[in-house]
Amino acid sequence: MSQVRYIVTVPHAACPPRQLTPENAHPCDLAAPEAAEALAAALAVPPSRVISGTIPRDIVDMNRPQGRYLLRERSDLRRLIKGEGKERVVVIDVHSYDGDAPWHVEGATVAVLDSPPFQAWGYTLAATIPNCIHVEGSMQNDIIVSAKEAGVPAILVEYLEGSDVRASARATAGALGAVFGSNT
Repeated sequence: MSQVRYIVTVPHAACPPRQLTPENAHPCDLAAPEAAEALAAALAVPPSRVISGTIPRDIVDMNRPQGRYLLRERSDLRRLIKGEGKERVVVIDVHSYDGDAPWHVEGATVAVLDSPPFQAWGYTLAATIPNCIHVEGSMQNDIIVSAKEAGVPAILVEYLEGSDVRASARATAGALGAVFGSNT
């Protein structure tokens, strides 16, 4: 089995320079950068690549169609997805959420959001991660769409803000190894 190269995206890493208020309590994914770095470190063989958004999503959202051709980060992602054909590529789109998400279930600290066409491995991934739920029929985002269009497996993983996102990210890495085979 060939090596797997994981590309970890964090489209909402950049927070806008304004105070958080109840009206804009989630302008960025506060815990996603930490979760993404922990996930990439746990998937370090071969080295994983983290691509983080550098512009707040209320200006240009990296995982919406307008971001596909406007942002350097999306150009980097397209280049990495095409790769050299020597390794399998998997895209993990990392986000974080507060407990007010409509699909949140008490006790869950991770959510795998899968969008059509559903991937059997998405169910396996969610079942393998402790305290994880699988959310089917989630809104499509353009990072996932563009990866799937290129024939690359891709899924969105959300980590609960305020939980131990590093431990959850390490568990996600172990689950990815179980699904795609270990690189070690």
